[in-house]
Amino acid sequence: MRNKLALAFASATTMVSANAANALIVNISGTANGEQTGGVNCVVACEGPLIDPVQVTLGPGTYVITDAYSPSTGLQAGAIYEAWNYEAGNPDAWAWHWKVLLDDGSDGSTITPANYASYILLDVDRTESFTTESAAAAFGAATPASTLSLNETRTLDFVVNDYYLPDNAGGVSLDITGGVPETYSWVMMLIGVTAIGCVLRSRARAFSTLPQHVSR
Repeated sequence: MRNKLALAFASATTMVSANAANALIVNISGTANGEQTGGVNCVVACEGPLIDPVQVTLGPGTYVITDAYSPSTGLQAGAIYEAWNYEAGNPDAWAWHWKVLLDDGSDGSTITPANYASYILLDVDRTESFTTESAAAAFGAATPASTLSLNETRTLDFVVNDYYLPDNAGGVSLDITGGVPETYSWVMMLIGVTAIGCVLRSRARAFSTLPQHVSR
């Protein structure tokens, strides 16, 4: 069985939960957690300040992000969304899109079209649309896993990639596993273990050279 994560996280109005298997589940609402962009008629350079992103703090390591829904087993414990609709009332607008950005220290409020590229980490922009939620959910479940590597502890912002949220429905639930230390972390751990071993060996030698007293 895969080792699941026990991670520190922070979220103001959004949903991050740990299920019974200790998995990190991130629930991104299609109606609340998105990109503040150029408005309803945004066409060019839409990326901008974020709308109430789901914030998750992860330590150094490599993480694997997958859909928290499976057509065969349903939603994982703690997950609440199968797919989302970017234009509620339009039967052809069901989709499975989401993004991860580095937090700018102010909930994404200072992100602009000019500096957007320096914050984006993952853009799972599956542009296909579907006529039903179940079809979009099956598509999301079949989407290859995304890998995210961090070399230091960072706060991340999770959002759906849409510029106008009031007419949306549903959302995206993600499962984050991993936390495997990066090469640098492994090197530092090895140096630490080696240093401890040297100290222990030195103490053992010092002890062996002490005068031995035999009691009668």
